[in-house]
Amino acid sequence: MTFTLMKIKFQDFRQKMKDDFLTKTANSQKTTVKKKVSFKQKPETAKNANLCNEVIVCGDSLLNNIDGKGLSSKQARVRVKNFPGADTEDMIDFVKPLLKKSPKFLIVHAGTNDITSGCQTKENLETIRNLVTETSPSTELIFSEVLLREDRINSQSLVKEKNKIIGNFCERYNLHFIEHNNISRKMLASKKLHLNGGGISTFAQNLKKFVCGNC
Repeated sequence: MTFTLMKIKFQDFRQKMKDDFLTKTANSQKTTVKKKVSFKQKPETAKNANLCNEVIVCGDSLLNNIDGKGLSSKQARVRVKNFPGADTEDMIDFVKPLLKKSPKFLIVHAGTNDITSGCQTKENLETIRNLVTETSPSTELIFSEVLLREDRINSQSLVKEKNKIIGNFCERYNLHFIEHNNISRKMLASKKLHLNGGGISTFAQNLKKFVCGNC
């Protein structure tokens, strides 16, 4: 075999090696690009779609038997924080630590104890709203209607008076106001202040309906 022929064959071998290398590199790049495209095609919001809105329901002892898990849905994870005997003035202090985690929604059920404590309901609602706005502006504030009670003289008119104050406040600031018109006197417990089993169930259903429809 002549030297020239050997040189030509060697050059052909080098060219083949070079072509093989380029082919492998190209295939590798195609695979990498394919993987990147596949990764990007995974919806970024898929994980976020499974995340629940954090909802806190807080208030007086009428929330004692309300279970947060029972109020929760696929879109909302509910926690219930009850403070027996609390009026709207007390709720100012109780709301503060609840806002540290910036819940998506804060539902306040208070006002029935204002009837006996004589505190300034409207002023307290203003303070609670200002507190939420300053501490956790991303939190949506919601109020729940004062429930029926018949444990004292003129209790029905006093409840209506408190609900009018809360309702007007919510209307003024365009806040949600959860009503409980379907709770009747037959749903009151023996002392006519708290609810019996049927009343608790209806109360919970009202809150859950609101959570599922708005949160």
